[in-house]
Amino acid sequence: MNKNTLLLIVNAIVNYSIGSVSATSDNTARWIYNPFTNKCLFSQSSLNQKPLLKDCENTSSFQWYLNPEDESYFRSATGNNKCLNLINYNEGILQVGTCKNDDYFYYTDDGTIYSTVGDEYCLSVGDENDANLRECEMIEDQIWTIWEKNPYNYYNVKTQTVWIYNNKLNKCLNPGNNSSFKPVIGNCDNTNRSKWQIPVSGEGFFKSLSNKRCLSVQNIKNGDLLMTECNQNSIFNDITSTKNQESIISLLNNNKCLGLKSSNPNETRLNMNECNENLDDQHWEILSINPNNLNRCGSNGNGEECPSGECCSKNGICGTSKAHCGKGCQSEFGKCDVVKTTTTTTTTTTVKTPTPTPNNQPNVNDYDDTPKWIFNNYAKMCLYAQALSNRTPLLKECKSNNLRFNWYLPSSDSEGYIHSSANTNRCLNIPNPEDGQLLVSSCATSNTFKFDSDGIIYPSNTSDEFCLGIESDDITLKDCEMIEDQIWSFWDRNPMEVIDIEYQKVWIYNKNLNKCLFSGTTHFSKPIIADCDDSNRSKWEIPVSGDGFFKVINKNWCLNVNNIDSGNVIMGECNNNAIIGDITTSYNKASIVSPLDESKCLGLSNSNSIDSKLSMVKCNRNNKDQQWEITTINPNIPRCGSDIGSCPSGQCCNKDGLCGTGNNYCGKGCQSKFGKCNQTTTRTTTTTRTTTTTVKPMPTIDKSATPKWIYNPSSKKCLSVLATIDKKPQVKNCEDGIAFQWYFSPYPKGYIHSAIYKDRCFNLMDPAHGKIKISDCRDSTKFEYSINDFKLHPIGNNNKCMGIGDGDPTNLNGAYIRDCKSNETDQIWELWDINPASISNANYQTVWIYNKEYNLCLLSGSRESYRPLMYNCNDSDRSKWTIPSSGPGYFKTNYNKMNLYYGDVGRGTVVMKEKTNNYAIFKKATISGNTFAIKSPIDENKCLGFLDYSKDTKLNLNKCDKTKYDQQWEIRTSKPVVKCGSKNNNALCPTGQCCSKSGICGIGNAFCGDGCQSGNCDGIKDKIVDMTKEIAEQAKKLNPIINEIDKINNKEGKKDNEK
Repeated sequence: MNKNTLLLIVNAIVNYSIGSVSATSDNTARWIYNPFTNKCLFSQSSLNQKPLLKDCENTSSFQWYLNPEDESYFRSATGNNKCLNLINYNEGILQVGTCKNDDYFYYTDDGTIYSTVGDEYCLSVGDENDANLRECEMIEDQIWTIWEKNPYNYYNVKTQTVWIYNNKLNKCLNPGNNSSFKPVIGNCDNTNRSKWQIPVSGEGFFKSLSNKRCLSVQNIKNGDLLMTECNQNSIFNDITSTKNQESIISLLNNNKCLGLKSSNPNETRLNMNECNENLDDQHWEILSINPNNLNRCGSNGNGEECPSGECCSKNGICGTSKAHCGKGCQSEFGKCDVVKTTTTTTTTTTVKTPTPTPNNQPNVNDYDDTPKWIFNNYAKMCLYAQALSNRTPLLKECKSNNLRFNWYLPSSDSEGYIHSSANTNRCLNIPNPEDGQLLVSSCATSNTFKFDSDGIIYPSNTSDEFCLGIESDDITLKDCEMIEDQIWSFWDRNPMEVIDIEYQKVWIYNKNLNKCLFSGTTHFSKPIIADCDDSNRSKWEIPVSGDGFFKVINKNWCLNVNNIDSGNVIMGECNNNAIIGDITTSYNKASIVSPLDESKCLGLSNSNSIDSKLSMVKCNRNNKDQQWEITTINPNIPRCGSDIGSCPSGQCCNKDGLCGTGNNYCGKGCQSKFGKCNQTTTRTTTTTRTTTTTVKPMPTIDKSATPKWIYNPSSKKCLSVLATIDKKPQVKNCEDGIAFQWYFSPYPKGYIHSAIYKDRCFNLMDPAHGKIKISDCRDSTKFEYSINDFKLHPIGNNNKCMGIGDGDPTNLNGAYIRDCKSNETDQIWELWDINPASISNANYQTVWIYNKEYNLCLLSGSRESYRPLMYNCNDSDRSKWTIPSSGPGYFKTNYNKMNLYYGDVGRGTVVMKEKTNNYAIFKKATISGNTFAIKSPIDENKCLGFLDYSKDTKLNLNKCDKTKYDQQWEIRTSKPVVKCGSKNNNALCPTGQCCSKSGICGIGNAFCGDGCQSGNCDGIKDKIVDMTKEIAEQAKKLNPIINEIDKINNKEGKKDNEK
């Protein structure tokens, strides 16, 4: 379908011009940039012309005045009364013409631009490089960024590949891992994790070569940093243009510099902190080579001089840049661009005061008066203290009336002790960070914990690289990867009282003002009061009864009281601050109140202003803006019935007493006394029939089902779901979010449920055109996944397969049903237990995988479908593996390019395959220290170990047991060797191995044959065999004598019996 026919918007009722539009709402001209097309929104010179997309330029035709934080006019900088207008509702055509009253647009934090008329359509790119509105599906051409400068200043610039080096700490800037996307400081090496693309000169992006993301400021006030898509918050000054020529500074605040997030000696995370030249962690320089390969000079380089033509920087590094030849250049060790100055060196000795281990009992009175439930969002369980001291804390189903689920936390600081409410002299403790085990023990010997704004809990006595997580249903200290099982939240009540309850879809209506509660347009924006309509912004999910969340329909946002003191309310996370009281139990049975302070009610921020924003203000029963009611139907829909009357002309009165048109109003149950109804013909026969109408029940998700990514390896994209119901599954770049996860239940023939909206499933809504929608599961279609050809079919029709697009080039962003064709790779789908993109973006290293107890290495099977085994560590390709540096990924051997592969999940069969799919993903799970288990994400209760050691050393995935040595592995970057024999103090080999002539332990003829010094040598075996044969020969000679004795014994026995 042509994009121009999909378009939306404007209510033509209000179409008069206003005399002029003031720029005072926001007087900063901005560029509206579309990264997908690499073009900017352009206003033509004549009025009433459609907006275009063109290469961005520094003229007023590309600049717009708007408020990026709220709805506003999108006014062209070419004229004070020239705005973006919506012309036709049915075609959704946009023009730039005279500004019209209430013709507003708003920009959301996900990069989409909507009209205030509705949120189902958004600004998109048309077929002819024009801009229009069409159905919003969050695809690339519908994502926009707002810039205060021409984005080409940053996208279309000459770049260089560099290392960003801290000479004081001898570390490099690193993008962090692909789970948290938080930058860190790490060792300098030659991998892409240490390399960055930055402008040759001037301000611009710092883009990692590893994940192709940019260093970005998430919150300049707190200094939070993330690796994100490059945007306006990703612009940093040229280091050499800063005051000391060594600072990394964002354009957002010239007083904040890049440095470590805390002074913890093990800290690696980075933050934008107040600039301080005395701090080592804020000194950076740009290098074109690996810092480990630098030419050192001057006082820091043993007095060496630089090669001819190079300068010696103040940090003792040779080079030719401004940083080397400018301020601080050491002219006695190379050339300089500045006049030689006399330098006075001052040595400062800093004495660190160590943080003392508490030897006095911490006072729980310094802590928050309200004990908290510590809730794991992934496991949906709470932290529980056992009755006895020095016992591990447990994760259990949250309960309300049990103090063992309650904990006292610091009242204000982000660091402190975690006291058990059941016994306040006991605290959460990690006695030995090496083994990661937690205990609840005496607070006098416990350590403190730090609480991150992201929901991460770090112990203070170890590196921030480790945090609290879940391993095999136990709480433990793990490598911190910001994954779901490491996210915690703190609640004033049992969280399951508001999470695991029945919710209903409603409008929240203020009868006095004849308006409804509306969600803010963006994440963290304020809710408002506005005219009731059918848009998703006016519909909410709230509890059927009791306290709970007020959650807006179209987003995963809740009404959130993020500051009860100031009364600030936002659209935020559904957490402890988002619990709202039951309106019917409030003091006047009509107020929206938070349990955080029941003296405050939801109302207008300023009741004397025309501002529609809402806050928690002092309750006043006389204030009309504070009086609300719950209704399950749109308050603006006309009503009908015996107590109300008839519908407007031409409308039908349905069984619920609502007026409207269409089958839901005019069909079954229509009340003809109060409006028109569809005409029906009743045929009467002599046969009486009983018709039973069966309502299809809501399909449920099997308890054993786990969420999957549905991945197309050809396009390297995954399926995702939109917030709006009855939309096609989107084909997008794979991400970690829950919108990309699906439940297939029952597998492999069943419903495909969205993991984020579990009551929505794949539905073949239009079989003739192959259109799949994500709809109510009760109306949905069962699918079958073929594990033989990796295709998805509607059940009962194996000739139809799911693929990408329907032949129309404009529909390549969605999944459709088409005729199955064996040569069409877009019909191949894989089900993954983790995000496939995390595998392709992983960094790999070549290693030996070594079992220290058996002195053997993981060895590839010799052919495809053969099992791997443990055998002598050697230099062959079968003994060397390429595995991820961290996180899950392929365990690949160079031998025939085969991977470790989970062949049979039920039996734990592991084999070698060339395939690279979900069954080829393995991960390391730390046991203790450097020892780890090898698991598959498909079943993390099984670990790699012996199939049957009594027979051979072939391997299998068995039930994990930390005490079994065959499941304990180490990573070695060089070939492991155990020495023995006369040249090594007569050291012996592990049981079952031989000490070779050269003094190396192993098995096989090379170790146990000629020259074997000790152990299970073949020579000893031969002697035992010879002795056994000789005994057998002697036994043969004795056989006749033994037979004669038996005969005599038999005769004597008969005589005894006769007697």
